[in-house]
Amino acid sequence: MAKTQNEQNNHNKPNIWGMLRDVAIASLNKGQFPMAIVGGLFFTTLLKMDSAEVTRLVFETLNLFKSFHLVGWGLSGVSILGWYLNSKWLWGMHRDEIERISQEKKELQQHLTGKNLSSSNK
Repeated sequence: MAKTQNEQNNHNKPNIWGMLRDVAIASLNKGQFPMAIVGGLFFTTLLKMDSAEVTRLVFETLNLFKSFHLVGWGLSGVSILGWYLNSKWLWGMHRDEIERISQEKKELQQHLTGKNLSSSNK
């Protein structure tokens, strides 16, 4: 059965489930889906807890940081964040260098052949 015009327009309207689907697909493409699952489980657990229990959990976690019991975990989190940011920065430098080298190669090929070459990127 063919869809009416109204049903087709409703399909394109943004909603929470479409947003969650798009975020899940993007995290799959970027290799971040395991982190999304862990974050989702943590968020679900917090939602299921009593507000008094969540408050107690937050204060106990802060007390563990004060007594240096969680400093190792905190430092490992900071180092993982630093590694992530550094790898993103290095990947950007690498991408820029590859683009520069490909442009130089194209200019040299155009000079040697005397023709304007089209880009091989699609």
